[in-house]
Amino acid sequence: MLQLDEEATRRPVGWLHRLSRSHLRDRVVDLLRHHRVVVVQAGRGWGKSTLAEDVSLSFGGPARWVRCAELLEGGLEESVAGGPGLIVVVDAEELVHHDGLARQLRRLAETAEDVPGSGVAALLLTHGALPGTLRRAADELRIAVLTSSDLRLSMGEVEELRSRSAAANPLSATEVMRLTGGWPRGVGAAVQLDAHNPRTVDLLDDAIESSVMADLGEAERDLIIRVSVLDSADPATVAALLGEEAGRTWERIGRLHLPMVISEGGRLTLRPPLRDYLRSELARVHPGAAEQLRSAYLSHLRAHGALVEVIDWYLDRGSRAQALDLIVEAADLDLDPLLLDQAFDRWAQSLGVDALVGRDATAGLMIRVLHRRGQTEQAALLGQQLIDEGRMQAILEADPELRPVVVYCLHNRPEVALRLLPQALGSYSLGSIAYSVAVTGSTRPVEPPDRAEWGDLAIHVLWGLLWQGRLQEAIDAMTQDGVVTEPTSSLALAALWSDQPALAEEVYRRIPKSDGYPWAQFVSAALALHDGDHQRGLRVLSAAMPAAQRQQAAPTFETLAACLMLKAGDTRRAIRHLETRLPQHQTSGRRAVGEWAQFILALGYLEQDRHDAAAQILEPAISAMEQAERFLLLSAARLAYAEASARGGAPTQVVRRLLDTALTTRAGVGSSYWEREALLHARELRRLGLVDGGEQTSSGPDVRERAPAVAEPVGLPGGPVGRLSTFEQPAALELDGIRHPLGRTKLAELIADLAVHGGSVDRAALQMRLFPYVGQRSAGNHFRQVLFKLRELTGVVLDRPSRNEIGWPAGGTLDATDLVVEAQLRRLLTQARVDTEALRAMLDLMTGPYLSTSELSWVVERRQLLNLLFEEGVLRLLRDPDGSVDLDIVRIYGMRAVVLSPYSEDVYRLMIEAELDRGSAQRARAVYRRAVHAMKDLGLEPSGEIRALARRLGQRLSAEQGTQGV
Repeated sequence: MLQLDEEATRRPVGWLHRLSRSHLRDRVVDLLRHHRVVVVQAGRGWGKSTLAEDVSLSFGGPARWVRCAELLEGGLEESVAGGPGLIVVVDAEELVHHDGLARQLRRLAETAEDVPGSGVAALLLTHGALPGTLRRAADELRIAVLTSSDLRLSMGEVEELRSRSAAANPLSATEVMRLTGGWPRGVGAAVQLDAHNPRTVDLLDDAIESSVMADLGEAERDLIIRVSVLDSADPATVAALLGEEAGRTWERIGRLHLPMVISEGGRLTLRPPLRDYLRSELARVHPGAAEQLRSAYLSHLRAHGALVEVIDWYLDRGSRAQALDLIVEAADLDLDPLLLDQAFDRWAQSLGVDALVGRDATAGLMIRVLHRRGQTEQAALLGQQLIDEGRMQAILEADPELRPVVVYCLHNRPEVALRLLPQALGSYSLGSIAYSVAVTGSTRPVEPPDRAEWGDLAIHVLWGLLWQGRLQEAIDAMTQDGVVTEPTSSLALAALWSDQPALAEEVYRRIPKSDGYPWAQFVSAALALHDGDHQRGLRVLSAAMPAAQRQQAAPTFETLAACLMLKAGDTRRAIRHLETRLPQHQTSGRRAVGEWAQFILALGYLEQDRHDAAAQILEPAISAMEQAERFLLLSAARLAYAEASARGGAPTQVVRRLLDTALTTRAGVGSSYWEREALLHARELRRLGLVDGGEQTSSGPDVRERAPAVAEPVGLPGGPVGRLSTFEQPAALELDGIRHPLGRTKLAELIADLAVHGGSVDRAALQMRLFPYVGQRSAGNHFRQVLFKLRELTGVVLDRPSRNEIGWPAGGTLDATDLVVEAQLRRLLTQARVDTEALRAMLDLMTGPYLSTSELSWVVERRQLLNLLFEEGVLRLLRDPDGSVDLDIVRIYGMRAVVLSPYSEDVYRLMIEAELDRGSAQRARAVYRRAVHAMKDLGLEPSGEIRALARRLGQRLSAEQGTQGV
């Protein structure tokens, strides 16, 4: 047998000898001793020969390096006859493809079984892909096969080589691995690169040319150069761009397992150094081909719906304008939402959020993405910005399907959301959606639409009826002669929470069940709560939570979970569960769910006898329910509040009044189910004999807070002279010529209350007016804090004329702008011919709503009274029979009137008339549209007088602009 010389057979990567790769050497030696035959299959530059040389020195016995042709001519038998030792076959491409190889390898491997320790083994080195015959032989005979992944250098080895680099500014080990993927020959070149000396890049190019390109035929070389225009490609893409033969050639290149080429699922990706080298070759060999191939590739992607990849392509190359145009196009297409959501962050980072918001289509797309991610507040902020910029209407007209998304995201801005709802969308009224949004998220009461207007959105209306406590109304709407006509989760809950569990069970059985619709599981958990099977309910909710989160319903599900924990006796867990989530629930845009969570949390506090915490959490919830007329939980919450007050030591008379309020404000609304839950915690009410078995033992009048009668300001010489500016924000108290802004609403409420009562009031009554939803003891504590703040801010110390009274300091005077305005307006409006100058002076004092930040019921009533007086004053000012009122006066005072009283049709009519007679048709149209929107909020149409003015306006616009209508 011919012994080959070292130069011809071995081309070891010499610098690899600097590394101690004993772990790899020992592994191969061990494999040779157990398997007899080891095949190392890797491309050029992977250190196969260096590894073989190291193994041959450790295996034991002589190592014979042979030509592949000689081995094939004499066969393995002759080589084995040479005695124990290692046969190393270099570049054994022909050998591994030889038809008789499997048979001869079988014979050699069998000697390992027949003659253990015989010491004959073969190490085959090849950089070609293994044929099927060898793969099958390897499986059958346990022939060991190592590939390039076994020879790849580790990060530690790269760092060791880098530390020995002669380069002044070598690349980091991480960067070297990114560039080379651990390919030894490439690493050897990369660690010599100098970050500040671009000429050293030739070292890496030389490695690529000699170890990557050398194995390629002419057609393969030309193809990989052309395809380098792309970052990666699969055979189908290459075939589409360059023909079927090119696709087959690309598959063949993939089977070569070239260094610097990543193969994943048939797609080949070129590492940056190889890609850059090939692109430079493309520019040299085929000038102009790169742009043609890019254009063809992008057309191919767009033809196959891969618009996201096209956008990323442009962004990667800095083509921002083209990318932004394509994102606008993508917003109008029905692309995969998941793909869009993943890509949007990349686009925002590359282009900047302002660029995306600047285009209507991409701004709408951003709202969709934020909504799908559950980032409702961010979507609402963006929606509000677009509304403020006057762009939202155009966006919604261009994309009508975006409207429900925007309305949903604006739940915590219901007044804004409702203005975005047109009269109709498609074939059905949007009144149902408007109602649902308003009930769950608004601070104002709202009436449901007529049954005929529900259309196919009954589920939304039922959800609203549920929170309004109109449970029987919801049941009646969805049943006929006791038979359920349309089973929904809201109907099941309405039945369950009105103590009709059999009906709830029937509805639940008929609700469609699917993984993507979690509300059936919600009803199942609610039924489990009713049946006392708390652990089952918790398991059901846990399984449904992922779907609930996708539907933005997590707060609702989490609150029911807290109910189950509380009923299961795990009070601490229930409280902790809600306390950590309550801030999110209260800002989620669904106020109704937040109030429910507050109620359940209060029950938990009562369970722990933390009555002060229960009262504190219930106060804002009760106030919000009352204001919005969400009656589902109102009576139950008031019962819990009465219990908390009783435990806090409130007088029995106060507790009785609270209890009477809780049980007399129900008129066919509310939930007996939740009232019973509240009464289960009412041990103190039972001890006092106020409730017995869930029923009230005494009754009394419906005690509700009324606005105090207005009294004339009182003055006593010698004390502080104060005037409260009640129309400013914040309110301000002027004392002896010095102005003190009142940053706290309670301070303004206290002084305003004293002013309307003439300066002196009953202390206990004043406390309960300022803090109507706490017990007498808590109200006293809060009241003392307010008095301290008043003294700290202004130096005023209120007098105590008697044990039960409190008032303005003796010898002083207290007045308020609202008292002056009210008295003067009433006087002026009774005059036969009004003094317009005096009237304007009084109107000018009303610079805004009365105590605009206060929500006390008597303040709200007084605010409405003053707004009506202002409206009457404006009407008197604008109704000038001589027509001499200046047009600017009409505009200024008319607009102020409709801001304070947005439903004043008479003011709208006078403003439109003035604009048509003496002003601008465009301004008249703007006022008309505002009037129409205001009337629509009340469910009304403009009056005949307004419609007549609209016809005049249409005629004028037609004459001026050649257009018809308003």
